[in-house]
Amino acid sequence: MTRTSYRAMWLIIPVILGIYVSVRLVGAISQGSFLSYVDWFQKRFNISNSVAGEALQALGTSAPEIAINVYATYVFLENPAIGIATIIGSAVFQLTLVLAVPFWFGKGTVFDWKPVVRSALFYGFSVLLLVWAAADGVFYAWELGILFFTYLGYLAWLFINDHDPQGDTESHPSTPSLLPDWSRPVQRLSEWIDYCIPSAPSHPVFFLVSLVLIGAFSGVTVELVEQGGSIIGVSSTVLALTVLAAGSSVPELYSNVAKAKEGALNQVIGNALGSNSFDILVSFAGASLIAAYLRGGLVMPPNSNMFGASTILLWALCVVVGVLWMGRWRATRRSAIGLIGVYVAAISSYLFFL
Repeated sequence: MTRTSYRAMWLIIPVILGIYVSVRLVGAISQGSFLSYVDWFQKRFNISNSVAGEALQALGTSAPEIAINVYATYVFLENPAIGIATIIGSAVFQLTLVLAVPFWFGKGTVFDWKPVVRSALFYGFSVLLLVWAAADGVFYAWELGILFFTYLGYLAWLFINDHDPQGDTESHPSTPSLLPDWSRPVQRLSEWIDYCIPSAPSHPVFFLVSLVLIGAFSGVTVELVEQGGSIIGVSSTVLALTVLAAGSSVPELYSNVAKAKEGALNQVIGNALGSNSFDILVSFAGASLIAAYLRGGLVMPPNSNMFGASTILLWALCVVVGVLWMGRWRATRRSAIGLIGVYVAAISSYLFFL
């Protein structure tokens, strides 16, 4: 090994440890106080599981994507494509791997296909709007405004036509962490967070604090992943579509595993589809609206090809719905394997065509 290789190896070790700590903390907040407040709002306003997944849980779990896009749009002025590329990549991750994990442990549980198809249709329409807006490589303010107000209209329609049962959301059994517990300091910090933000809702302000912490720790995770990619020489486009996207999707992974163990699969799928619609129409379009207006449009770099990336996302959505239909709307390991296959195919397409 050369001296440069040794230096890169020693630099990447603290980055990996930092990623581990951040992911553990995001998991602790997502599994604890955040889900408690989602249930509190759900029961307080008599919201069904599917709508709660698309509205409340989507708001919290999309905090990383909002932070990334705002940072890319208003700080990294020369490359606003990082934000939308991360959102597109995280959408593929959430539609496939984030659903595959709870499906693997689903034991054949049947879920209601109607809200799934409803959410998939709206999400497909959202992606079509993104493909249309990205066709010329420039996102204008009026185009982003159409995307943003489309979500507000859909959200209003959901609440007006919400007739699905809430389902059982009384308790939250402990969910085994997806990562081994190697560090006592990390565990103590998680306990301190649980102490400061009680799981039983006592005041709505704690819900907002949990959202801020999810976004903050996820932002640290993403920043560390980006630094790690720079150390090993990974391009920003590939990093945003793959590693950055996966890092920003940690809250969805943890929250969906916890909900799946309670049997709330409609909320799991609603969150996977609803949070992605939220990311395109709010995390990107809504958060970028002011910048696009002030600059006369957000110009994407020539080599970003967001039109091609969004087209691959639309293909992945269609195949995912087909996998769920072929599985007869059941959470099985066969469906989980199919979802993993869709992820591999989509990422390979990104690496090959973009």
